[in-house]
Amino acid sequence: MGTLPQRKNIRLQNYDYSKPGYYFITICTHNMQNLLGVVVGGIDPYVRLSNIGKQVEANLLKLPEIYTGIVIKPHVVMPNHVHFIVQLTAKHRGLPLPKLIGRFKSYTTKLYPDILWQRSYYDRVIRNEKEYLAICEYIQTNPLRWELDRYYSN
Repeated sequence: MGTLPQRKNIRLQNYDYSKPGYYFITICTHNMQNLLGVVVGGIDPYVRLSNIGKQVEANLLKLPEIYTGIVIKPHVVMPNHVHFIVQLTAKHRGLPLPKLIGRFKSYTTKLYPDILWQRSYYDRVIRNEKEYLAICEYIQTNPLRWELDRYYSN
């Protein structure tokens, strides 16, 4: 029997993901299925969330209640992915970011009768205010560009 291929580690090498900072997170649904909602609204598009999409958003916004020192900044739940900025403040003494995201994915998966999320997630350490503001704009305007989005599927 052959060996299984190694999964590529997409985290920054030797970076402490438990230290205070701002992180841009993208989590995609399994096989990029449009499970979380649909983009509607024509010239003023928005995401009409499905029931599971509403539960995902509610649980994302509960993270600061569960884990001290976590702030969820702008977020958007799209049909097949979620974008958000999470801030780990100086008061955060809990889980490193990968474990926090793992718990969020695990909990929300229990609310869905099938596989909800793809393996892993994407993150970007936000290094300065200019980058932060650009990512905020990207998140807030994501529904406007849905058909041009790299995650778009009809």
